[in-house]
Amino acid sequence: MLIVLSDLHFSDGSTATNVAPEVFSQILFPAIMLRAGNPAKSLTEIHLVLAGDIFDLVRADKWLELDKAKRPWNGTLDFHIAVNTDFAVELLYSQVLDIILAEPACATFIAEINKLADNIHGIPVKITYLPGNHDRAVNNYVSLQNKIRSLFPGIDIEIRNNLLAGEYAVLCRHGHEWDETCYSYDFARKVLNISLEDRFDPAYHKVQNIGEVITTEILGGITYHLKNTFNWQGKNDKLLEYIKDIYNVRPALSGINWLIWITTANFDKTLRSEIINALHLSLESFLDTTLAKMWDKVSPDLIFIGDIIDRIQLLKNYLMKDNFNSLQLTLEIIKFGEKYFKPFDDKYVKGARQDFEKHPDIQLVIYGHTHQAREVIIAGNSRSTYRYINTGTYLPLIQEARVKGFGRAKRMTLTFIYNKNEDRGSNSNKKENSISLEFWDGLKQKEYQ
Repeated sequence: MLIVLSDLHFSDGSTATNVAPEVFSQILFPAIMLRAGNPAKSLTEIHLVLAGDIFDLVRADKWLELDKAKRPWNGTLDFHIAVNTDFAVELLYSQVLDIILAEPACATFIAEINKLADNIHGIPVKITYLPGNHDRAVNNYVSLQNKIRSLFPGIDIEIRNNLLAGEYAVLCRHGHEWDETCYSYDFARKVLNISLEDRFDPAYHKVQNIGEVITTEILGGITYHLKNTFNWQGKNDKLLEYIKDIYNVRPALSGINWLIWITTANFDKTLRSEIINALHLSLESFLDTTLAKMWDKVSPDLIFIGDIIDRIQLLKNYLMKDNFNSLQLTLEIIKFGEKYFKPFDDKYVKGARQDFEKHPDIQLVIYGHTHQAREVIIAGNSRSTYRYINTGTYLPLIQEARVKGFGRAKRMTLTFIYNKNEDRGSNSNKKENSISLEFWDGLKQKEYQ
């Protein structure tokens, strides 16, 4: 049985909240144990695919506590991977990972995997780890890879960029490879002059992406400045929890809009002023990074067809202190440009179609990255159905409403695939030499005190 999980985003808790540990101990792993103990499933293995953004190495205050020149996206950048050449960067990533591993949600997840391997006799357990854009550094440093392997003693673990599992008719990747902000394919070719034939070459996965810097310097920067520059720590902790949720807003461009929306009901004029000033400081810091200045060379400096740097520069230029209306107006201009000057294209469905064309023997293409669980039938015939599946997230998902406002719910998915020798119990009537799939997209809406 192949089990695919993505976007758990275990963080150090400084700028983002973690998933509740009970999700793993009371829901996910009992579901796995139930299938492992069912003779009708006849499992030949338990193959756990951690499909990216598992250990979130960029959502951490630690990076902002450093002198700017010491951060991974500043200083002198290596011309092959666009990462600060300072030897301390690797050590700092390791320290961030150590803090993440001590968090209850992450510790529970690791313990449940090891418990699974200890309690299931006769069924081998193995792990494939596919780093995404928030754990991209795992591709770069053997020390991080060894630390991850050491978490699961006795379990075979492979770290790679995609998984093509013929026995399950599956191709799995994180999915950020189709996102120009979170994957450095265009940047590497146009700015670093790395020109490789294969879009998915491991060399591209090692190059730092601007999405990492946006996450830390802008989104993380807002909470960091509120805690430290404006002294919210210990005084406005509940309000800080609202701000942390900006990571969980989809589409991501709506994050600032959501920030405006929650301030209307929950923040007085002084606090709103401090929030917008924290945002201004974060935008300035981001635009001053070495990587942002280099990334700006990817596209012409035009508002609507330029790159993400141009749009963030526009946001900063129009942002006036103490004036949320200026922020709202700028966002509407940017969203207008996105809608009318860029053709609509579901790049992940399009990417899945390309993967099917390149690998005609597969029946499932599985991505994560977007945080929005999906199941799309790409093609079908009398023999097989060809599906694109997105594994969503286990974090809360905040979505902008079609009419007005936002909605929030806790989400999780279960994605189990059985090879042709599994799931063949006497009552299953499973077709000979076929795979089978269980895909569950769960939602829980409950308001907590």
